[in-house]
Amino acid sequence: LADLGNEAFHREVTTRDPVSAARIPPSDRQRLVRAWEVHEATGRPLSDWQAIERPWREEVGIQFNGFVVMPDRAALYAACDARFVAMLRQGALDEAKAVQAFGLDPELPAMKALGLRELMVHLSGGIDLANAVVAAQQATRNYAKRQMTWFRHQMREANIISPDGAREQFSERILSEIFNNIRNSG
Repeated sequence: LADLGNEAFHREVTTRDPVSAARIPPSDRQRLVRAWEVHEATGRPLSDWQAIERPWREEVGIQFNGFVVMPDRAALYAACDARFVAMLRQGALDEAKAVQAFGLDPELPAMKALGLRELMVHLSGGIDLANAVVAAQQATRNYAKRQMTWFRHQMREANIISPDGAREQFSERILSEIFNNIRNSG
């Protein structure tokens, strides 16, 4: 990727895995490299692996019980916002300043840490701290929403448990609900 650049590397991935390449934009370096790595390591396109039906549960006699503890969206977003403010109090701005001093490639996975880009824009004079905080909190909420969507699609058979309110976390009530679901699924 470094030698070819995004566009040429995307064409290379297209020759190996046209299905994945059609879904991955040339700018998505991480997914392009992953598709290339899977083909390189296995000799099969990533899209082939993703298309495989997974009847293994029946073959080995395993019953799958998945549980996703997913809070109410408003409670989750409030927790995301509060978490970023707490990170600032604990020195996130100084950490962003230290990372910025290294002059790293913005495409590196570490440079995609939630809030880092926004804090670095602030440190470069692009926006004031208040707007950087608002933007970082929004980016965090967007990430949380993508995670929730992923869980809903990947864990279709899972039991989704929503705590009762913003303060409740993993509690005896949730544990009891999980055990009841296990007992009733047999």
